[in-house]
Amino acid sequence: METRLKANEEGWKRVDREINDLGAAYSTVASKVDSTEKLLKAMSTKHDNYMLEMNGKNESIVAMLAKMSMSRDKQVEGSMSKDKQVEGLHVGLAEGSVLGGGGRFGGENRTGRNGNDTRLNHKLPKIDFPQFWGENP
Repeated sequence: METRLKANEEGWKRVDREINDLGAAYSTVASKVDSTEKLLKAMSTKHDNYMLEMNGKNESIVAMLAKMSMSRDKQVEGSMSKDKQVEGLHVGLAEGSVLGGGGRFGGENRTGRNGNDTRLNHKLPKIDFPQFWGENP
């Protein structure tokens, strides 16, 4: 019986040691979990701050692009109106030469809707051609 009591005592001591070892392991794991949790919270906070900063920059970039787009649209509209003016000038010249019948350099006066002379008044340069008398030079 004494041997049996001794064996039981040793068994209980072994169980106590294992429980103590498990308790130490648990406290070690718990402290690691706590430190990991703190680290994750800090990283999450840092991530949130970065996201707020990036959202602010994104909004400023979108606003800047919108301004650039608006100014480019205005430039394109201005360019298109200039192109239309030039095109209208070309069409007006073409209509004047076709409808006048006598060509651009005709002797008749052409008057527009408001009574003004629509003929272009440009002085052309004089061109001197050498005279050819039928002999080889």
